[in-house]
Amino acid sequence: MDSSQQRSSPSRPKSSDSDTTPESGSVHAPASSWPTPSDDPVRDLQHLVARLRSPNGCPWDRKQTHSSLLPYTIEEVYEVVDAVETDSWEGLKEELGDLLFHVMLYSRIAEEQGLFSLDDVASDAHEKMVLRHPHVFGTGEDSVSQEIADGGAEAVVRNWDDLKKNEKARRKRKRLHIPAPDQDAAGSDASFGSDTSENSDDTGDDTAPSTPPSIFEGLSNKMPSLLWATKVQQKMARTGFDWRNPEEILEKVTEEASELVEARHQNDPKALEEEFGDLLFALVNVGRHLKLHPENALRTTLHKVINRFHYVEQQLHAAGHHPSPEQLEQMEMLWNHHKTLHKSETSP
Repeated sequence: MDSSQQRSSPSRPKSSDSDTTPESGSVHAPASSWPTPSDDPVRDLQHLVARLRSPNGCPWDRKQTHSSLLPYTIEEVYEVVDAVETDSWEGLKEELGDLLFHVMLYSRIAEEQGLFSLDDVASDAHEKMVLRHPHVFGTGEDSVSQEIADGGAEAVVRNWDDLKKNEKARRKRKRLHIPAPDQDAAGSDASFGSDTSENSDDTGDDTAPSTPPSIFEGLSNKMPSLLWATKVQQKMARTGFDWRNPEEILEKVTEEASELVEARHQNDPKALEEEFGDLLFALVNVGRHLKLHPENALRTTLHKVINRFHYVEQQLHAAGHHPSPEQLEQMEMLWNHHKTLHKSETSP
């Protein structure tokens, strides 16, 4: 985390206001009220959040809503990513704590509104994971459990959508107090793998027309675009609508690149954006077939580019210069020099 962006506590922007005097409205609790830790640190943090949201708590925390917290939560998630990528395990512990604080703050706000509590969140997650792992907890069909046991992690991935559909159907029936159809002694559903979804008709009218849910049912469009593209392609691939091999997609990449050049010559901004998007989508497809995650691949490249340009900056500064158009030739030479050094260091 950049020091200029650090916060005085998780999710709270750093500012001089946090050190205000009593005359200007102190946000600090008296030293005598410092919370005493117990042998349950998770509950300790939960109680701390409740106190921050109480009438005598922190003005900043009290005014937060689910919506106002979103930018800070997104920032915290990326700080977790950074800690993992930089092997900063002490940093990861801290950032996971910040993220846990957010989970508790969202839950506390919901509890105040009579929606749900932190215990509800944990209970819901526990039930969901049990139902999505029938091969571990014996909550699904024997055939599915055996397939996963034989196929390992890849079999879990292959069955994940069916596992999710079954879990959602069972939890929905529980919520609506509808008995499960044809349950056996193990509690598995005969309808395992059906297309029942959260958005299906709840009227119980058998004569009402029903439309099978789309394969994209439940897929959020709020995730980063490269991840969203990967998820869309994975879902289409499970229906058989997919390329046969990476070579076919590489030909498509060449085709999309040519169409991008053509759109540029036509000076059509809308077409240019469309063709650029098509090219990105094709490249994501290449990565998927090569078992490469586009987000991870691009982040690796970004780290490499930043490190290489840091070298350029350092060498220029040592020579009394700074990056500028006038130093372009020198920058290119230093860039290529660092590239050569890096390749020689990684060669066997």
